[in-house]
Amino acid sequence: MLLVTAEEMRLLDRATIDGGLASGETLMERAGAGVAESMERRYGAMLALRVLVLCGTGNNGGDGLVAARVLAARGAEVHVALLGETGRVRGDALTHLERLTDAGVPVASVADESELARVVAARDRWDYALDALLGTGARGEPEGLLRAGVDVLRRLDEGGTRVVAVDIPTGVDADGGAIARRAVRADLTVTFGHPKRGLFLFPGRAFAGAVEVVDIGLAPHAPGAAAMTVSLATAPDMAVLLPARDPR
Repeated sequence: MLLVTAEEMRLLDRATIDGGLASGETLMERAGAGVAESMERRYGAMLALRVLVLCGTGNNGGDGLVAARVLAARGAEVHVALLGETGRVRGDALTHLERLTDAGVPVASVADESELARVVAARDRWDYALDALLGTGARGEPEGLLRAGVDVLRRLDEGGTRVVAVDIPTGVDADGGAIARRAVRADLTVTFGHPKRGLFLFPGRAFAGAVEVVDIGLAPHAPGAAAMTVSLATAPDMAVLLPARDPR
C-alpha cells in the first residue's frame, strides 16, 4: 500500500484534474461521501444519530460539508459549525456549502469561541463528531478558532463521542507524524486516495485510530513528480519475504 506525502498527494490531485479524469468538485464529493460510507461500514446505520461536524474554510472543510450532507440524507441529525467567515469559503468548497444549505442542514458560521460553545451545547450528547478543520497541507499549531475547535473535539472524545477525522486528524503532520501541542485524537481516520505517511509514523499513528482509505479515482501517477516508492508493509507483503516453514 503506497504511503504518500502531502506534496505527492497535491500533485496527484492536480494530475487527476488536469488530465480530465475528474473535477475538483467531483473529487470532493467522492471524498466526503466516502467518509459517510466508511462510518456506516464500521459503526452501522446513522439513522437518528447525532453528528456534529466542525469544518474549516478550506478544502478539508469542503470534504466535511459533503460528509454532512450525505449523513443527513441517510437519516442522521447533523449540525455543522463552520469555523470562520462564510465569505472565506471558495471554489469547490463553496459549491458544496451551497448544496448543504439547499438540503436544509443547519450550518452555523462561527466567529468566536462563545458561538462555537453554543453550537456544541445544542445537544447534551453527540454520537459522532467529524474533524474537518485542517487538511494535509497544514503546518504548525492550530491557532484561534481552529485551536478552539481542536479543544472541543478533544473534550468530546474524552466524554465518549466517537471522533472521525476527515483525511487526517488536525494537528498531525501528514509527512512525518509529528503532532502539535493541540491535536485531535480520532477513533477513525478516513483518508483519500492513498494513506498519508504521518498516519503510520508515531506519534501520529497513536492519534489516527483505525485508518480507512477511500478510492476517489486519482490518476495513477503525477507526470514530472519523483517516483513514489514508500509503501506500508502488510501481512501479505511480509509473507512472501519469509522462507517457507519446514513441514517436518
